[in-house]
Amino acid sequence: MKMQSRSLTIAAAMKVFAIGLSAVLAAACSTIDVPVAKTAPPRDAKNAFSHADFDAVLKKITDKTGRVDYGGLRLEHAQLDKYLGQLAQTSPENDKSLFPNKWHQMAYWVNAYNASVIRQIIEKNITDTVGDSLPSRMKFFGVLSGVIVGGERMSLDEIEKKASFSGDPRVHFLISNGTLGGPRLRAEAPGGENFDKIAEEAAVEFCNDPRNVRTGPKNNDNPEGSLTLSEVFDRFEREFVDYARGRGVAGPTVRDAINFWRKDNRVPVNGKNYYFDFEWALNKREPGQK
Repeated sequence: MKMQSRSLTIAAAMKVFAIGLSAVLAAACSTIDVPVAKTAPPRDAKNAFSHADFDAVLKKITDKTGRVDYGGLRLEHAQLDKYLGQLAQTSPENDKSLFPNKWHQMAYWVNAYNASVIRQIIEKNITDTVGDSLPSRMKFFGVLSGVIVGGERMSLDEIEKKASFSGDPRVHFLISNGTLGGPRLRAEAPGGENFDKIAEEAAVEFCNDPRNVRTGPKNNDNPEGSLTLSEVFDRFEREFVDYARGRGVAGPTVRDAINFWRKDNRVPVNGKNYYFDFEWALNKREPGQK
């Protein structure tokens, strides 16, 4: 009887702790607050979901290096909010008819991620750095923050996973997390009709940029064949390896995937990989910068 009573007491204490923890997390959580669209979802010329509003926003605020005019956007973000309202209403999970193939679905999740990052930066009035500590990353990318997508609340991390559903690692060259260390934000929003082309262009650009793939080590150690790589290749290594295997490479490494996009300057197949320290500074356009 005493043992049973003690077990009940522990169970009750655990339940109280769980309820308390849930309350703390709920209080700490924040969700981007934009009005959900009440009109029919926007459609493009092929009757698929249209990203025209976000494309127009990106063309206004993003320069060719991927830096963003957050200051200007803070003053006028009605069109961005309109687009986020469209995302809040519709997704590939609640209206498949608007997303007829994987390209349309990947375009949606990539754009949803990038638009949500931008909106969160101006909503939280971030001016210097994004996620330079674990707590700040949880608040920005993880469970403590989110956006409504297709009627469901999702964190940025969850949206990023949705974008990866196809196993095509090129999505990671299009997903911009608001930092100088991540892929640059392009001044265009890919759609289903041009996603494959834009993803390929982004992959070639990323893999030929010495800030992402550099011959040689990170420090003075210089083993033969060493490379210093963007942390994108470390974080999503399995996706890149699987991609190379799917294209016929036996026993592939991440280097085999990189070489698909380095046509004239292939990296050595063997050697030690180093990784750049990630730069969490905000990808903002400085005043007067063009």
